[in-house]
Amino acid sequence: MNPYPRAWVRLPSGRRLDLMNPDPAAWLDEDLAIRLARTYRWGGESVWPWPLSVAQHSLLVLALRRRWSDAL
Repeated sequence: MNPYPRAWVRLPSGRRLDLMNPDPAAWLDEDLAIRLARTYRWGGESVWPWPLSVAQHSLLVLALRRRWSDAL
């Protein structure tokens, strides 16, 4: 048995993120944006005909919130 289990993920930039000891400087903004764009929200459970990525969902909620704030 390996005494040092794998506890990191390879980021799109090629960097490693240590999951046991994460360092905020370990990833780039692009790494986060790519991961959010590739991760689907609600596991595909929605009334939309296509699944939304976390990035799409975040931007949609931001746009709705701004529209509601302008209406007040």
